[in-house]
Amino acid sequence: MNEFKQVIVNVQQSTVLVKSAQGNIYPVVISDRVRLSENKPKKGDIGIVHRINGRYYLYDVEKKQDETKSYLADVPIEDLIGDY
Repeated sequence: MNEFKQVIVNVQQSTVLVKSAQGNIYPVVISDRVRLSENKPKKGDIGIVHRINGRYYLYDVEKKQDETKSYLADVPIEDLIGDY
C-alpha cells in the first residue's frame, strides 16, 4: 500500500481534489474512515492518501498549522531582523 501526503485544494461531497508535488491536481475518494470521523477535510489541510488496487483514497487528514499561534507571531519584527 502506497501512502502520499498531498495538499487538499477543494472538498466535494464524496471526493477531494489534491495537489501533487509536481503540481498536478487530481480527485481522491474520501474513505468511510474520514467521512465518519470528526476530523473533516478542509481546503489547505494535508491529506494522507493511500493507493489500493489502483484507486486513491483519502485515509486521514492533518490540519494545516495556524501561524498566528506560533512563536513567530509573538516576536516583534525588529527581533527577527539580523545585522548584515
